[in-house]
Amino acid sequence: GVKAAGGIRTLEDAMKMIEAGANRIGCSAGVSILEALPS
Repeated sequence: GVKAAGGIRTLEDAMKMIEAGANRIGCSAGVSILEALPS
């Protein structure tokens, strides 16, 4: 698998990495990214 890490601070950033082929995200902003997901 591919892990994206570094500079991922928003849901938009995370989605761009997933669209580019990442299947794992490494970031310190994980909680705020998950809170930004629609319910």
